[in-house]
Amino acid sequence: MNDRQPPASYKIGLVQMAMSPDPERNLRTAVAKVAEAAAGGAQLVCLPELFRSQYFAQREDAALFDLAEPVPGPSTEALGRAAKQAGVVVIAPVFERRAPGLYHNSAAVIDADGSLVGLYRKMHIPDDPAYYEKFYFAPGDLGFRVFDTRVGRIGTLVCWDQWYPEAARLTALQGAHILLYPTAIGWHPKEKSTHGAAQLDAWRTIQRSHAIANGLYVAAANRVGLERPEGAADGIEFWGNSFLADPFGAVVSQGPADREAVMIGEVNLARIEEVRRGWPFLPTFERLMSDSFRMPAEWEPHHATWIGWPHNASDWPGKFAAIHWVYGEIVRSVAPGEVVRILVNSAEHERRARRLLTSVGVAVERVQFLRFPTNRGWTRDFGPCFVRRAGPPAQVAIARFRFNGWAKYPNWQKDYRVPERAAQQLKLRLLPARAGKRDVVLEGGSIDVNGRGTLLTTEECLLDSAVQVRNPGLGRADLEGVLRTSLGATNVLWLGRGIAGDDTHGHVDDLCRFVNPRTVVLCRETDPKDANYAALEENRERLEGMRLEDGTKLDVVSLPMPAPVAFDGQRLPASYANFYVANAAVLVPTFNDANDRVALGILAELFTDRPVIGIHAVDLVWGLGTIHCLTQQEPAL
Repeated sequence: MNDRQPPASYKIGLVQMAMSPDPERNLRTAVAKVAEAAAGGAQLVCLPELFRSQYFAQREDAALFDLAEPVPGPSTEALGRAAKQAGVVVIAPVFERRAPGLYHNSAAVIDADGSLVGLYRKMHIPDDPAYYEKFYFAPGDLGFRVFDTRVGRIGTLVCWDQWYPEAARLTALQGAHILLYPTAIGWHPKEKSTHGAAQLDAWRTIQRSHAIANGLYVAAANRVGLERPEGAADGIEFWGNSFLADPFGAVVSQGPADREAVMIGEVNLARIEEVRRGWPFLPTFERLMSDSFRMPAEWEPHHATWIGWPHNASDWPGKFAAIHWVYGEIVRSVAPGEVVRILVNSAEHERRARRLLTSVGVAVERVQFLRFPTNRGWTRDFGPCFVRRAGPPAQVAIARFRFNGWAKYPNWQKDYRVPERAAQQLKLRLLPARAGKRDVVLEGGSIDVNGRGTLLTTEECLLDSAVQVRNPGLGRADLEGVLRTSLGATNVLWLGRGIAGDDTHGHVDDLCRFVNPRTVVLCRETDPKDANYAALEENRERLEGMRLEDGTKLDVVSLPMPAPVAFDGQRLPASYANFYVANAAVLVPTFNDANDRVALGILAELFTDRPVIGIHAVDLVWGLGTIHCLTQQEPAL
């Protein structure tokens, strides 16, 4: 994030280029155009979409994937040097090679010091005649985002996104004062005489409408000229007309239709204030967040911790007697800092729990027993998913997701009713989590949040269409919409697979967790022969390309894995990532392993405001889960 005070007004340069077949020549031209814009007074420069090549998506050809490059890579490095030399912010579109076989149509944001601030990956991918982008690009996975730069908070989308009002709205709601659209759009030559004027007018109109509806500046940088690559049909005549519109849609600067140019226009933040006062179409981000419920981060203050007292011996066959003592140790560590609400099935069940808790030194006045019958004790997954809004008035509610026994076990009907019982007991609102009219299945252990809008989950758990299918027919975008409206998650980060032995099929709380708003711990296996090695390394590669809700890069800290833990020939999901952050302590599962001390030390350096306590979990993990799986936090108001 840039710490300088952004200017009250500044100039923007929109680079309109004609692309040659030579990528290196195009890059040199782009660097020269950045310098030209800076010489004209620009402090922010936007290049056209995919500027390093002619528009190759006019045909489908696997050889053209060779045009892709990583980020950081040659284009961002060259433009980073240009940005630093000229002292300007640069929007640098790139054909991104994220991983073998995985490509995106992206826009890198480079600050005026040459640093890479962040990355946006195009979300809306066209598949029209001569625009065969779905052959080349995967949809973006970083969400709509903003970037804090030398000129202030800006938002960038890419070309086809410009036809979608929600993309502009969601970016504007995060505080952007300008939306930038690197673009590659033009006429099919045979259609130009009949439809050309109307198509160009529609393109300008939709973007001017974004400016008006959101009270901000909108800029589009397009390419120009006829491009007919080998193998394409009639080609595309790119129509130029790059322009800057002010917050009421008035065109400030516009380029020609038939030649290269660098358009310079002024962005004046006072104009945004003036327009929004008279035409307040856009709620402020702060007001939106105060009116909306969100899931707080686990380290935020709790009122209580929920836990279900064990009663189902089939979860720990042969070890059930020892499990009660582990629960006692968990409650003893949590109770000094918050109320512990314990679910029990009956008066006798409560008496046995009280007796054990008293024997281990728990102050019973810190415990509240709730007679909510359950099938099993994994409260993280079926228990109430609490959300909070700042107000006024401040309010806590329960996001009501469905629970179906992890789409695996038949005994879940009692567990399913716990959120309803909790809402009745605490007199809280129950907010149904739905995609359209359809209730959505979600377990608490499948997600982790930073409390600022970013949520971690896995494709294996939420998107697998063959194994333990929670929500048949719902895709990534459907689920992201539900997570946004139910939990306030504006930025969903999708990891791949979970760890071996996990019967939930990919819960994220066994492999990657937030420890503060900007940092995650990610489990790392060092033995290439271990079943977890490939999945964890692939998740690490994904995280390296992911960004937080403000567009900045995550800090990723490695957390070791214990040696494989097995019982009766079965690999168990032993992981230090299944820790629980209570008010008074961080509780970490340990496994009589040399890495116990290493993991505790890493977490102690990250959680400096409360002690980190190891809880012996060799018996507990026989139930295929440990501390985080058993607990659920209830936030304080």
